[in-house]
Amino acid sequence: MPDDVVVTGIGVYSPIGCGDAAFWRALYDGTSSAGPIDNLDVSELSRKIACRVKTDLPPNPGMGRASRLAVAAAADAIASARFTSEELSGLRVSTIV
Repeated sequence: MPDDVVVTGIGVYSPIGCGDAAFWRALYDGTSSAGPIDNLDVSELSRKIACRVKTDLPPNPGMGRASRLAVAAAADAIASARFTSEELSGLRVSTIV
């Protein structure tokens, strides 16, 4: 059996843009997301600049922020591919993070 790979959708949650259109536009424009860290105390750290994904995600008690970003990106990729959960049922599907 061949090891074919087909990319059918994209979901992006990135420091330069969330959503494929915003991401590609920022990438094309050469946008930088580096800036001061403003969401936690960095007074004891030597570095005070970061590239952070600035988006609000729904809270999920059992999931950390990185997991919630990955799930949101996977959901966007499925929507971008125009698949429904019924169409994916029983298929071998993966999401690459």
